[in-house]
Amino acid sequence: EKKSAEEIENIRDSKPKIMLRVRLLSARRLRHKSIKENTISVEVHGVRQDHKEDRSRGINAYDCCTFDQEFIFSLRFPELAVLLFVVHTVDSFGKEGFGGQIGIPVRNLRQGLFYMYLKTKNGQRYTGNKSHRAIVVQLQIQPIKG
Repeated sequence: EKKSAEEIENIRDSKPKIMLRVRLLSARRLRHKSIKENTISVEVHGVRQDHKEDRSRGINAYDCCTFDQEFIFSLRFPELAVLLFVVHTVDSFGKEGFGGQIGIPVRNLRQGLFYMYLKTKNGQRYTGNKSHRAIVVQLQIQPIKG
């Protein structure tokens, strides 16, 4: 369906409806022997005006990585947005890799502290010794008036 010029202008000029604060607290079981460093990208995907991607600092730890970093997103169309966490790895040779992901529609988010199990590139839950890969995040959702 083709949008009219007026509809496109309304999308472009719309004001943010919510502020999403994501505090990445920690991660568990991200690393194996050859992995030197983990970073986590915190991304919002949706309409172009809402798209944003930030990345945590690199952590070199096995069982529990403490990040304690906050990321803030102002969203115009939260009903169309997805919050995505992607673990990026770097091995001892400097090669980048994938360590897991979890994506949640913003409309399904609730405020609070959450323990989220990571999934494979295909969206499947890890099995075996990787099944405990997880991140701990705190979410705050605030409406923006105006």
